[in-house]
Amino acid sequence: MEDAPTKLKVTVTVCDTDWQKMQELHNQWMEQEKQMLADQYKQQETLWRKQSHRLTDIVRNNEGIWLSQRLFYKS
Repeated sequence: MEDAPTKLKVTVTVCDTDWQKMQELHNQWMEQEKQMLADQYKQQETLWRKQSHRLTDIVRNNEGIWLSQRLFYKS
């Protein structure tokens, strides 16, 4: 049993149509993952932009104070 992982050999035969179907499913999954990551990137970019505008407005309206390179503000 101790030598099983190093001595065990498995051979699998897959027909071409099944192989193509697996490739198609994999490609579909990859496209879904790419789309999900792109959507997350857009959401994150939107959040960063909103935060940046909010901080800019706070500083412009003198609603915050600068202490040691950080901006503190009240809501």
